[in-house]
Amino acid sequence: MENKLNLSFNFSDEDKTLIKEAVKEVVSKAINDFGTHLRQSTNFKDTKATCEALGITKPTLARYRAKGYIQGKRIGSKYFYSEDEIIKAASVNLRYKH
Repeated sequence: MENKLNLSFNFSDEDKTLIKEAVKEVVSKAINDFGTHLRQSTNFKDTKATCEALGITKPTLARYRAKGYIQGKRIGSKYFYSEDEIIKAASVNLRYKH
């Protein structure tokens, strides 16, 4: 059996705007904080560090990700790559799999 709770609130347009802005700010901060944590982690590298490790450009990395040659974790608008994924991608000669 499913329990449902129906709540109804009547907020003014101004209150709705304030709530949306507050939620947007909190979510944005949480995403940025988590991204910072991943960048500082030894297990994950950002796009720039991944490109440097593989000797490829950002567009090439995006193409490899789209084709499934490497898996990235998307946090907000940024991607992070585990060291295992980078090692796996480096061990396969991806330069000739266009």
